[in-house]
Amino acid sequence: MLKYTKFLFALIISIPFIAQAQPNGYWQQAVDYTIDVDFHDTKNARFSGKETIVYTNNAPEELNQAFFHLYFNAFQPGSMMDVRSRTILDPDKRVGDRIVGLTP
Repeated sequence: MLKYTKFLFALIISIPFIAQAQPNGYWQQAVDYTIDVDFHDTKNARFSGKETIVYTNNAPEELNQAFFHLYFNAFQPGSMMDVRSRTILDPDKRVGDRIVGLTP
């Protein structure tokens, strides 16, 4: 079950949340999401699901595209997120070198 919790946490933190101050005021983007996951085969660590994302552009400028980066297996030692969290110049102190020490 811990694997699934890690996956969902990685998925949730991968959803972009953008907030910027503008010269003529302050506005903030909004993201709402729903995740529906079915853990139908826990013995073999298989699940299926879907996610619905509603992004509200509160900025005065038109938004033509949005980018998402999903870190698959992010909380596995040796993953892209693990390596990045240990080698980035300005690391997130909440992650740091915690992933590399995780055990099954």
